[in-house]
Amino acid sequence: MSNSQTSETLRKQISNLEKENKALRQAGAIDQLMEEKFKSFLRMLPLGAHMYRLEDDNRLVFAGANPAADRILGIDNQRFIGKPIEEAFPMLAGTEIPDRYRRICRSGEVWYAEQIDYRDDAVQGAFEVHAFQMVPGQMAAIFSDITDRKRDEIRLRRSERMYRQIVEGAADGICIFDGRGHVQEVNPYLCRMSGYTREELLGLKIDAFFREEDHGQIPLCLAELAAGETVAVEKRVVRKDGMVIYAAISARKVEKGRFQAIVRDVTERRLAEEALRLEKEKFQILLEKSPAGVALIDSAGNYQYVNPKFTRIFGYTLEDIPTGREWFRKAYPETAYRQRVRRAWKADMSGSDSGELPARTYTVMAKDGSEKLIHFRAVTMEDHAQFILYDDVTKKTRMETRLQMAQKMEAIGTLAGGIAHDFNNILSAIIGYTEIAMMDIPPGESSRAES
Repeated sequence: MSNSQTSETLRKQISNLEKENKALRQAGAIDQLMEEKFKSFLRMLPLGAHMYRLEDDNRLVFAGANPAADRILGIDNQRFIGKPIEEAFPMLAGTEIPDRYRRICRSGEVWYAEQIDYRDDAVQGAFEVHAFQMVPGQMAAIFSDITDRKRDEIRLRRSERMYRQIVEGAADGICIFDGRGHVQEVNPYLCRMSGYTREELLGLKIDAFFREEDHGQIPLCLAELAAGETVAVEKRVVRKDGMVIYAAISARKVEKGRFQAIVRDVTERRLAEEALRLEKEKFQILLEKSPAGVALIDSAGNYQYVNPKFTRIFGYTLEDIPTGREWFRKAYPETAYRQRVRRAWKADMSGSDSGELPARTYTVMAKDGSEKLIHFRAVTMEDHAQFILYDDVTKKTRMETRLQMAQKMEAIGTLAGGIAHDFNNILSAIIGYTEIAMMDIPPGESSRAES
């Protein structure tokens, strides 16, 4: 039985004894019967009892104690017998208690004190006291040690105060609601988050926070909470002004019929995640539609991704080239050339922790056995992974070679035409002078005939 239950039972017993006391007093048979009843009652009482006698000179003298009083106080109360209350318990001398006890001895009133704190060299603690008249001129003070209970109450109040401070200062919204979804308590942050005042929120159904299409899920969540489950969801929540925000909600049962929800505004995070998702989609589209081959290689040299253009250029998939070692073996089957490419690659890597590496152009063997001239551009990222672009310049290089050859042939043709033109000019002069000379030779001359 708890102390509160014991005290209530004691008060009932004392009340009954007081009624009997009054009846016996009226009948004139109080002294012997009541004294016996009270002594028997006090001996069996599990609570402490101090008895006092009021002398003719107004001294209130300690008259005795029951066994429970010795146990509760940890002292032998017999040493106080015959001493005035102020001498037996000096810390009571400056209080109302001695005079209160004297009045009880005289008038028979009943007095109850929920808590009396006492501290001296022998006795320390907090006590609940119920005082009443035994017979005229005598009284008893029934007491229980409530030190532990008061200490627990202080701890509880301190804990409640700390909890209140935590709740009031929490950076998340906190809502207490009943089994029907009616709000019973909220903290200031939830008010700021929702745009409602505390008075507006109390009694409001939690449905008001959610969009109409989500209302059908609320009874299901309440049923899960009532069954002792924890419900954690992310929902769009409607503020008082109609603005929709994203909220992460974690709810649980705190006691029968009462539930607590922790509400965190995750709007910024959700918007950032949505923006990141869109950026990823854009980046993915760029990779998938890129006119160049793209590969992502982690710091351990494992291929993590190749885009469709990479496969179209080389014919290799991730399954074909899971590692850089496998890529080198297949792309550069000739040992000496592969070693030269690998040495150049390592030299480029050792010269840069992060950032763009020097561009390189190598001949690569594709999966179908064809050779392709590839222009490599690589970037080392902060986590030492590599992002590589592969530009197939085979056709471009061939076309450039043909163009250069055509340009050379054109230059040779131009040069030959110029030489022929100059030679023709020389021949024209020779022929012209020859014809003039022949005009001076008479007809029939042998020189003319020879010409």
